[in-house]
Amino acid sequence: MPINGAILNLILGNLLENAVEAAQRSVDRTIELKLMYINSNIYIRISNGYNSSRSRDFKTTTKKNRPEKHGLGRNSVEQILTRLNAVRTTDIKDNRFTEEILIPVERISEIQTPSS
Repeated sequence: MPINGAILNLILGNLLENAVEAAQRSVDRTIELKLMYINSNIYIRISNGYNSSRSRDFKTTTKKNRPEKHGLGRNSVEQILTRLNAVRTTDIKDNRFTEEILIPVERISEIQTPSS
């Protein structure tokens, strides 16, 4: 399958980092990841424990050493997914945050890694 591994790594890395951070602040500290190739698309589903008292717009405070960098990964992923014509949904239910992404494979092989 001809895909840009750096792009896929950027997407998965950011999703997993966000899931780990959210699960650490939740009573439910589990993370579930599903990655499949379906009908010429890459399907990603990630679900993690989530403290429902946090903001639903995902603009939260951070405990990172460099708070000015907080959220930049999510913004980069959002820009890439837009360029990939990906379909993305998010949902919070029963103290779980779930994100699903469907990426057309022919697009992920064409997109270049964003410049630093």
